Amino acid sequence: MRFLSALLFLAACGSETTMALMQNAPFVEDEVVFGLRTDATDEEINALLDRHGLERLRWNDGLGMLRARITDGRTVDQVVAESADESLIRYVEPNYIVTADAIPNDTSYNQQWGLRAINASAAWDVTMGEGVIVAVLDTGVSPNGRDGIGDLLVGYDAVYNRSAHSDRQGHGTHVSGTVCQTTNNGYGAAGVAPRSTVLPVKVLSDSGSGSMSDVAEGIWWAADNGAKVINMSLSSSGYSQAVRDAEVYADRLGVTMVAATGNNGWSSSGYPAADPLVIGVGATTSSNQIASFSNGGNGLDIVAPGSGILQETVSGRFESWNGTSMASPHVAGVAALLVAVGLDDPATIRQVLTETAIDMSSPGWDTWSGHGRLNAEAAVNRALQLVGTNPPNNPPNNPPADTGVEEEDPTPPPDLTSPEMSAIRFVLRRGGVDIYWTTDEPASTDVEWSGWGIYQINELVIDHHRPFTLSSGYRYWARIRTRDAAGNESIAGWVAVDVP
Repeated sequence: MRFLSALLFLAACGSETTMALMQNAPFVEDEVVFGLRTDATDEEINALLDRHGLERLRWNDGLGMLRARITDGRTVDQVVAESADESLIRYVEPNYIVTADAIPNDTSYNQQWGLRAINASAAWDVTMGEGVIVAVLDTGVSPNGRDGIGDLLVGYDAVYNRSAHSDRQGHGTHVSGTVCQTTNNGYGAAGVAPRSTVLPVKVLSDSGSGSMSDVAEGIWWAADNGAKVINMSLSSSGYSQAVRDAEVYADRLGVTMVAATGNNGWSSSGYPAADPLVIGVGATTSSNQIASFSNGGNGLDIVAPGSGILQETVSGRFESWNGTSMASPHVAGVAALLVAVGLDDPATIRQVLTETAIDMSSPGWDTWSGHGRLNAEAAVNRALQLVGTNPPNNPPNNPPADTGVEEEDPTPPPDLTSPEMSAIRFVLRRGGVDIYWTTDEPASTDVEWSGWGIYQINELVIDHHRPFTLSSGYRYWARIRTRDAAGNESIAGWVAVDVP
């Protein structure tokens, strides 16, 4: 589990935006992104734009996100400072630039060592990802290759707000191929979850770059259109509250999110991989080493093959590319296998992936390798233990006849989320809430607030109580994550808190 700096998640809108501007991250120089109340009227939005001399670009009422253009030469810093204290505004931030995390290599037809490294073929004996929709937020997907994507839906172009997903750059097609390139067709390459379905969402232009506001809309749209897994082979060095809001929305709908940590060789991960609801993925080489370009740090959960990864790009070309962009879809593909087996909780999927990863250095989490290298076979087998041995997408060929006799319930699968929590109470008071909970064994806990961060509690205790000061008259969402000394984790899911 990862803990973000509390400085980035202060409750006051003005404090959030000031901290966001302190990050040394590139952004669109004439745009700002506002988080408004989701019930904001068109009249209120127009009045806000008029007061600050801005041009409306796009309003997403599902996220309460307004993208606006500065037309009078003021800087982003100036507009943020002028508008931060308005009651209509939850946050205001620069529109950070996000880029694809791939480094093209030679075009030789190499063996797909990555699939062997993660033991994919053994996992395919159980499932190939049947029926699972994986949204690929990228440059789009080209359907015109000779090998092609096994099952491709009509997607969405968040860059131009239209139903299209063409890829003229190649990055999104390459990434999608790692998820579910057509397999067993006697040609080309294979994918990690070859019977899953790709839902292409174009959030990067044909140059391979885009904005975090488009990423936020892409996450929101994918979650609303049936995705169970979202892959984001892209990163930015700037934290975005808009993206964070979209992640919370997707998580509530049971969507597992996976992202590349970045290719700078830094000991810190880019966003959105560094966000707590996203599985951050670094890259390994064919010699089972951490790739020199792979970012690490607290945002890194797991590593996967990301060097010399061969897939089809545009115009039917097969190219071998390097990057955490190539590693991330390996993890997204295995997440799809776990969904197909029957797991549907993102936190459980994250834990299965990290618990079954193969350590690459000392036991436990490490700065550069996270919890270790992805192991598809072990992850699928662990999932089978949790759901039973008859996954929903792979029924037995000869089910037993119905005898009419009710049998006793089978032994329940082992409990993944230990320690157990109980007696969780939210006691409201004017201007805040007191939260009480207990665990069945000593555990450290984090209280996560939708939209503004994590309150970390570093003490192993059984009885917990924490007071929080919140703004009266607003609804907040909170959940509790608790972890024992052995690293076993349990989550009490989102609870609405209406502060009097």
